[in-house]
Amino acid sequence: MVARAAAATELPVMRRTNEEVLRDHLELARRGDWETDLARNYTEDVVIIASSGVFRGREGARQEAARLLRDLPVTDYRYTCVRVVGDVGYLTWTAKGGGLEVRDGTDTYVFAEDGRIRAQTFHYTVLDEQGRVVAGE
Repeated sequence: MVARAAAATELPVMRRTNEEVLRDHLELARRGDWETDLARNYTEDVVIIASSGVFRGREGARQEAARLLRDLPVTDYRYTCVRVVGDVGYLTWTAKGGGLEVRDGTDTYVFAEDGRIRAQTFHYTVLDEQGRVVAGE
C-alpha cells in the first residue's frame, strides 16, 4: 500500500492541547498567514458566528478574514486575555494601525476532539482617530 500525501489544505499535525492550538492560531493570524492557520487549526466544517452573519467552512473563514483585513489594514494586534477551559477558548484583543483602532475585540472558540477550532464567535469595533465608528460588528 502506498501512503498518500495530505491534501494541500490539510497539514498533518501532532495532537496538541487546545491552548497550543489557540496560541498557534493567534501567532499565524498576527503574521497574516491565513492559509496555514486554516489548514492547521480549523476543521473543514468550522462555523463562524458574528453579527455580520454565519459563515461555514474554511471558505467562510476566508471571507471573514478578508473582511477583517479590509477593516483593519496594517495593524498591530495585542492579545490582552487568552484563556482556555476544556474545549472552550476566550480571547480579548486590541489593535492599532493606519490611524485606526480597536479597543473591544473579543473572540470565543470551541475546539473539536482533534484539537482544531470547530466554532468561533467574534466581535470588534473599528474607530478612527476621532473615536468615530468606521467598521466592525
